[in-house]
Amino acid sequence: MADKKRIYLCLAHMSENGMEQKYVKEAFDTNWVVPLGPNVNGFEKDLEEFVGEGKRVVALSAGTAAVHLGLLNCGVGPGDEVIVQSFTFCASSHPITYLGATPVFVDSEKESWNIDPELMEEAIKDRISKTGKKPKAIVPVALYGMPYQIDRIMEIANKYEIPVVEDAAEGFGSRWNGQILGTFGKYGVLSFNGNKMITTSGGGALICNGPTPNPSLKGRGIHTADKAWYGLLKDCAEENRNKPTEAEFALWEALRVKGIGEKFRRQHIIEDFIVDFFCADRGLTIEIDGGYHNYPAQMKQDAERTAALSKLGYIELRFTNEEVLSDINGVLQKITSFCNVLPSKSHPSGGDLEGVDDQWREIMMYATQYRESYPYYQHEKIGYNYRMSNICAGIGRGQMTVVDDHIAHHKHVQALYEDLLKDVKGIMVHGNPDNRYDSNFWLCTITLDPEIKVKGQEDAYKTMVKGAVGGAAGVIHAATSVHTDCEPNANVEAMRVALDKEGIESRPLWKPMHKQPVYTRVGSGELRVERLSNGVVCQTSATSVAYVNGVSEDLFKRGLCLPSGPMVSDDDVRQIVKAIKENVGF
Repeated sequence: MADKKRIYLCLAHMSENGMEQKYVKEAFDTNWVVPLGPNVNGFEKDLEEFVGEGKRVVALSAGTAAVHLGLLNCGVGPGDEVIVQSFTFCASSHPITYLGATPVFVDSEKESWNIDPELMEEAIKDRISKTGKKPKAIVPVALYGMPYQIDRIMEIANKYEIPVVEDAAEGFGSRWNGQILGTFGKYGVLSFNGNKMITTSGGGALICNGPTPNPSLKGRGIHTADKAWYGLLKDCAEENRNKPTEAEFALWEALRVKGIGEKFRRQHIIEDFIVDFFCADRGLTIEIDGGYHNYPAQMKQDAERTAALSKLGYIELRFTNEEVLSDINGVLQKITSFCNVLPSKSHPSGGDLEGVDDQWREIMMYATQYRESYPYYQHEKIGYNYRMSNICAGIGRGQMTVVDDHIAHHKHVQALYEDLLKDVKGIMVHGNPDNRYDSNFWLCTITLDPEIKVKGQEDAYKTMVKGAVGGAAGVIHAATSVHTDCEPNANVEAMRVALDKEGIESRPLWKPMHKQPVYTRVGSGELRVERLSNGVVCQTSATSVAYVNGVSEDLFKRGLCLPSGPMVSDDDVRQIVKAIKENVGF
């Protein structure tokens, strides 16, 4: 008799028409087997179209690399602190320690299981009170694909002027109020590991979103944070870019010939303004035919515009059409002089003067060893070898042809679990809390009440685990004990073992980072525990700080992940539910 098929949590699924093989074959046929090439470019464009919102995307070797570069470009460094969700995989927090900074873990809310915004603000205020400075960045995580309360998170982040790096590695295609996760904060992180919504075998991407809105400017009028208004500005800028005046076209060509055209962008949006030319590196804007109008109303408006841009940190140069067309060399000389005199606004953090293209260019530089524009290799900053290979990107291009099908299938499997388990007492399927949430349900998750008895529960944790469990891979460090100080309840472990015996892979929920030994080291001192208001505990060690309300620990003890990938059929789900039902009630 043939062996029973094992049902995996989320197994990679290639397109039926073999598009992945087509793009990979093209890479081999054209000898593009390096971390650059047509597939990388094509995959990035596909991703940009998918996430929308006018974003730029950099394809990288891993989602962890994306977190690392996002934090790096927020200016995170030694001595800094970064707010990060505790209920997550280690890739959300480890890059903080790569940079010499300290993770400040924040516990979860009960509804979404993601970072609790109110606890997050309490943590920010407490860190400012205790250290004299605010955290350098905030990293919310889309746990198992479930959206976080990004509108509230952004409201708090903007209030304290802290950039947000959205870890949407598990949330590719998930939406909050209809908008794709990863497109709200300063950066968005995606993952294409072998078990994600789509795969490139191994890989990730960073979404570049432009600057975080400056809350101090609220009340000045309509802002580009208003989507409708921003859409109007965007359309107008695009039309102007496609139909430049004679003077604008002449200046653009002259800048390119001069060799500084790459530093400028045309028809760029800054807050409520469209500027004709913009150099982010120097904070310089250029307006053609501006400021030379003969009637008072227009002159007043021009002066207000210049003053507003100045408050935002920009210098505005103005030229008439006649100046540009009759004395282009003189105009270029003035622009070049300003570029030479003004200090560079470039910074490892990227700064708030960046736009999407500037972020994208800086991240691209960091991902490719940060090489300067010389005929030889010159490096003025430390870069990283993080670019995705053209082979892996070929797989990604093929996967993008089925991404919508994959998301739809995960949601279908979730709905099936909800229906088949709805009458099982003590077992709850975690779903969207309300209609603002639109999870991709990367993994479907359940919780078991502690009172539920599961067959074999009395033998849970009696056998030492010797290898990888729950989809883990690579070298596993041998455990020295069957128990840790924070582990799933015996009935959850018994259910995992029972399902495993039936050929069904399941996995405990992520163990909260504030309970991981690597983040609770105390050195020569003690783990300091301080009770704050509302039952919140502040836990401080030599390697982290945590603000804990007990939610993530409780969920970790009660939760289990079930198979939900595109290879999981309706019959598989029925078999899984049947096995669950057969093992409860003993």
